[in-house]
Amino acid sequence: MNETIFCKYCEQEIYPEIYEVSEGPHYAKFVCPNCYRFLGWCPKPKQAKKKHTKFKASKLDIDYCELCGRKSTQLGKHETLEVHHKMPLEEGGLDEESNILVLCTACHRLVHWVRLYLNKHLNNDDNGRHQGGNFAQPVTASDNEGTK
Repeated sequence: MNETIFCKYCEQEIYPEIYEVSEGPHYAKFVCPNCYRFLGWCPKPKQAKKKHTKFKASKLDIDYCELCGRKSTQLGKHETLEVHHKMPLEEGGLDEESNILVLCTACHRLVHWVRLYLNKHLNNDDNGRHQGGNFAQPVTASDNEGTK
């Protein structure tokens, strides 16, 4: 960080240290280099723009969540129907109707949380080594040969 902030604990203007956080919803935290106290959460750095889809849920003639079955009229005040790619575009998925699900906001968040959880926690073998692969990609019987 190139700007100074005021540490209320040691009462000095400082350049905070940034420590990435591996667990939880935050990217990193600001810490005072003098007293080593937590000063706040650091925003995630801007990344390259993600690929966008040409599809919109309203244009697909699907008026319900394909996971929970709620119709658009049954959604909460801040919920909408959203487009979800079964295989993410960033991972080589195609922007085609066959690769798309229409999900409500809650189910869309749930699907991404489950994918993150499975990729992070279940792709490690007993020794903590990453076995490769991605939850978003189907596993075949040949992938599991020799693991018994």
